[in-house]
Amino acid sequence: SPTPPQYVFWYHNNNMINYDTSRGGISVETLPGHPTQSRLTITDTHESDSGNYTCSASNTEPASIYVYVSEGDNVDAILMRKSCGMCVASQLVLLLIASMAAAMR
Repeated sequence: SPTPPQYVFWYHNNNMINYDTSRGGISVETLPGHPTQSRLTITDTHESDSGNYTCSASNTEPASIYVYVSEGDNVDAILMRKSCGMCVASQLVLLLIASMAAAMR
């Protein structure tokens, strides 16, 4: 859709992500344009951060990815993604994965 979305929400395992949590280290950057891009960054990750992440914007199909967080020296991220209209899944995921990988090392 050529109309920018009115909102972009992120979900972890079907639960809306709360950016103001006492846990800290969760931020979202949404860049308007065509296409609109939204980036979720999570720092200080734990195994409990593994799971399905979904970016959902108004007037588009959601984009999802499954992320595995592995503690220790070897960080493996196994991805399965579904593309969507205005979400650029590969860009949404790269920052998330890079942040998780950097925090685990």
